[in-house]
Amino acid sequence: MKVKPKERLINTALELFCQRGFHATGIDTILSQSKVAKTTMYRHFRSKDELILAALKKRDEDFRIWLSQTIQAAEVPPADSLLLVFDLHKKWADQVDFNGCAFVKAAAEFPLANSPIHAFCAQHKTLMTQYLQTLTESTKTKDPVSVAEQLMILLDGATVIAQVTGQSSAFEQAKQAAKQLITR
Repeated sequence: MKVKPKERLINTALELFCQRGFHATGIDTILSQSKVAKTTMYRHFRSKDELILAALKKRDEDFRIWLSQTIQAAEVPPADSLLLVFDLHKKWADQVDFNGCAFVKAAAEFPLANSPIHAFCAQHKTLMTQYLQTLTESTKTKDPVSVAEQLMILLDGATVIAQVTGQSSAFEQAKQAAKQLITR
């Protein structure tokens, strides 16, 4: 199946943004690698920021769908599904093309809270925390909101450590801390 130019632009941009950064990746590089004409790009996106948002939206959707479908398919008890989140993040970090969290990187490059890009990154983290809260609620934990927020901190911390050090073992350490949170 032939990939449409808009999809090629988004896929290529996302890959390059994750590898090189958002500001460091120029439109000409994206156009060259996606083999899409500049006029075609501007027909779909009025600016580079719009392309960045489209790429982040794709990443958000793809990642959350992959995570939830994989956990659902595992058919494990509720507490184990929370721990599986850490195993799946480790699996992601063990991939050759792992470059850390696109949302953390984008928020750092677009630090103003009123930036649509920064706001979308915050929304992604909220959606991830809500997903963890849903999983936590099924464990009958006393304070699922607080536990979900703490689990998100553990996941993001392990992601940053894995990105900076290249050691995905951070997820195993975070998983051990998560076990303590879940069982207390």
